[in-house]
Amino acid sequence: MADALALMLETVQWCGMTKAFPNASTPIPEGNLSHLVCVSPMLTSKQSQDQDWGREGPMGFEATGKGAAKDAIRQLQGYLEQVPVPFSNICPRGIPEAPFSSSFTMFGHLGRNRTAPVPTGATLPGRSTPIPTAKRHHVLGTPLSHPIPHGFADCSFGCGCFWGTEKAFWRLPGIHLTSVGYQGGITPNPTYGEVCSGATGHTEVVRVVWNPNLAGFADLLKLFWECHNPTQGMGQGNDRGTQYRSAIYTTSEEQLPLAEASRRAYQQLLSSAGLGEITTDIIAGQPFFPAEAYHQQYLAKPGSRPYCSAMPTGQVLGDFPGADYKLPPQVWRHYDWSIPHCVLRGDNTPIPL
Repeated sequence: MADALALMLETVQWCGMTKAFPNASTPIPEGNLSHLVCVSPMLTSKQSQDQDWGREGPMGFEATGKGAAKDAIRQLQGYLEQVPVPFSNICPRGIPEAPFSSSFTMFGHLGRNRTAPVPTGATLPGRSTPIPTAKRHHVLGTPLSHPIPHGFADCSFGCGCFWGTEKAFWRLPGIHLTSVGYQGGITPNPTYGEVCSGATGHTEVVRVVWNPNLAGFADLLKLFWECHNPTQGMGQGNDRGTQYRSAIYTTSEEQLPLAEASRRAYQQLLSSAGLGEITTDIIAGQPFFPAEAYHQQYLAKPGSRPYCSAMPTGQVLGDFPGADYKLPPQVWRHYDWSIPHCVLRGDNTPIPL
């Protein structure tokens, strides 16, 4: 069973399809594979098996080619034929750019809430060493693993899928570094496949390092609240699962009360607009684990799939107690939330002052 689970995760991630099964968020009971199996009816078709992955692989992996993909899928099917899998639900992702997304079916553990937080005793063990990641920021050029420069600050933000979120933040003036990763859970140094299983407790986040002399923490909080819908619980838009929950992970005593003040102010706006209650986690002292290299600055790389599931509410955060805004109004004209996927449509380069 364990071998089949490991092969499933590796194959689906390697084929670039992990973004097509966000609902695999149920904790993993020991020795039970039935709650987490992802397979597409299209995988048996000749058209799917002959898919030419091309370029550098579908998500930045080394070149694979249709023959290797076919062999991996057939091997995966061989394992799954030995595993009795109960149907829990069918949940198409609905992403036209993603291979097989319209026909993916999710098999969940019957009777379990797929968006429930994983119990501590059911989390995956992870590993003691960090997983390999990129060395430098693809757009800004700054090293991803160097210490924070003196006088700079950092904080992590979870707004659903981290691809679009990272692009929104790296474009802000005053940003020294952005890096996508996993935070808020239990499993140390998780892989993307493990996080997507829902058995690590982590959510996808963007760690932001910035110069407080150029941009205030309030500027980052403004972008955070406005770029997604913080009332959607364990998901964002089409993406459902604990790894897509809204979150702010602070790193200083000053940040926590300011983040909470901004939440109260934004809740007033949402309530006035007839929207729901904010479900965002605001927690201090959570370790950040960098994601794989192919996820870092994904949307700025050639051949990337322009996907973002964020659902901005259109509410614009203004002043609130303790706000330290520093960016001029013209910066925010680059974030027009009335335009669908405005972050995807925008340029990759930082916004000039």
